[in-house]
Amino acid sequence: MNSHEFNLFLGDKWDYYMFLAEGLSGGLVACWRSDIASFNVKEANSQVVNGELNIANKGIWNIATIYGNKNCFIRRNLWSCMEAIANLKLLAIIGGDFNCLLTQEDKKGENKFVFSTGAQDMYSFMSNCDFNEVSIVGPKYTWCNNKEGKARILERLDRCIINSATLKTIKVAAVKHLARLASDHCPILLKIFSSGFGRNKTIMYEEVWATFPASYVIISRSWKKPMRGSNVEILNAKFKRSLKALFFWSRAKHKSLEELKKSLKDEILELQMEESADGGLSENKLQILRSKVCQLNSTIGRICTWWRQRAKIQWIKDGDSNSKFFHAYASARKNSNWIKQIKNDDGGNLEDQMQIENYLC
Repeated sequence: MNSHEFNLFLGDKWDYYMFLAEGLSGGLVACWRSDIASFNVKEANSQVVNGELNIANKGIWNIATIYGNKNCFIRRNLWSCMEAIANLKLLAIIGGDFNCLLTQEDKKGENKFVFSTGAQDMYSFMSNCDFNEVSIVGPKYTWCNNKEGKARILERLDRCIINSATLKTIKVAAVKHLARLASDHCPILLKIFSSGFGRNKTIMYEEVWATFPASYVIISRSWKKPMRGSNVEILNAKFKRSLKALFFWSRAKHKSLEELKKSLKDEILELQMEESADGGLSENKLQILRSKVCQLNSTIGRICTWWRQRAKIQWIKDGDSNSKFFHAYASARKNSNWIKQIKNDDGGNLEDQMQIENYLC
């Protein structure tokens, strides 16, 4: 196994039963080397095997393999177990056979989809506990009744859901549906880590730059430098030079906005603690406190601008707080814009990112 890549495989119910048996025996047999990863079972019952996957240099991940009961009322015990995982606020991946459909698009054939009690329970769990679905690669449906004609039914019963913390950690989150062979279910595969590939980074204009007065001086100096060529060439060169100057100025002169926000909060708290003591603050320190508060408000505003540009949410209003929702939205946008597979001229599918890049170029 490549040390730069790590795949998480989640199979159908037969794989689940084998997984459960090994887990209950206290000695889970892992298909990876122990020096790369180890798995410790925390809980195992008829619907879930839950444990901690410890990956070298990558931390601890909560992994739950599911085989949901067909009875929606019995399946509610599953959501109770999963809520305990969500309350840990750690990296969490839940996958397997949920035996539940969420939309009409998850089913093909026979009767139409009904948003039943079981679907409502699963949807409520995902909404309340901050679990999200990710893009899929491969066949749309994961289960088939293997009948013919109008009696043939295809459904998406198997899926993988992750929380926002995991969504931000995985570079590109995509679940791959493998071929149905010995089972009526598709095995599903989630690549947690990949080696990635190099690419040229395009410098994009940051709206937050305009909030710094120094940016106007940077642009003015870059724009006034003499250049040769046609009017169009001079204009393009001035834009390119100004953008580069802003980029390197921003990287060299300013710390991370999040780090700056944290340090300002600490300094303000220290001054306010001193103010609450006997004697209070001197006039000089009171001016410093007011300056720090003003600087903190400006920094928070710049962070909101930074995230708003990445989320591209048209309906966000100036002054809205910088919440985890917008962080998750921006991360989801990044995943949705990623090309996960492409069909070449011969009709074959390319999934390796380096091959996709070479084909497009």
